[in-house]
Amino acid sequence: MELENTTRWSLGLLLGLIVIAVAGIYLVQALQSVPSTQLTYWAIPLTAQKADVKLLKGAPGKTYLSDDKSEEIWEYRTGADEPVYRLKFRNDEVRWIVCSGTGRSGCPDIQNLHTGSDVSAITEKFGKPSNAVSSTDERRQTISYENYNVMFGLEENRASVLGIYNPKYGSPIGYISTEQPK
Repeated sequence: MELENTTRWSLGLLLGLIVIAVAGIYLVQALQSVPSTQLTYWAIPLTAQKADVKLLKGAPGKTYLSDDKSEEIWEYRTGADEPVYRLKFRNDEVRWIVCSGTGRSGCPDIQNLHTGSDVSAITEKFGKPSNAVSSTDERRQTISYENYNVMFGLEENRASVLGIYNPKYGSPIGYISTEQPK
């Protein structure tokens, strides 16, 4: 009788632990699907100054000015087939950080979305974009989400550019090109 009670308690305890484990896995998955405000990307916080970025990533491989000459852009290339990172600064502060690359091994994910993610996965995660700007040929588009500080460059309805932006300066204006300036 005592062995039977011990067996029942053991089975009950085991079943209880399994239920808790399954509930924990479900909770983690549910929390991962809830969007949140993105404050860092490529280990650089949106509050970073130029000096902070140099300390974290070293000197940029290339620098140039925005089309209107009001903002400086730093470019980092980690290798020939590796992602390209660009940071735009306004008044010494990060305005945005973007990465262009190919496939899952390219850019770091943003909330489980990666280069190659379909636009439907992006809108399922974040909803309707706050802003959308198309390239002049209308084949590419940048979409952004004010509440989350995130933006995505789309080509053929797939993310080719991932990035975040500083809400202090508002949503990025214009299409975020993957091409180098001339």
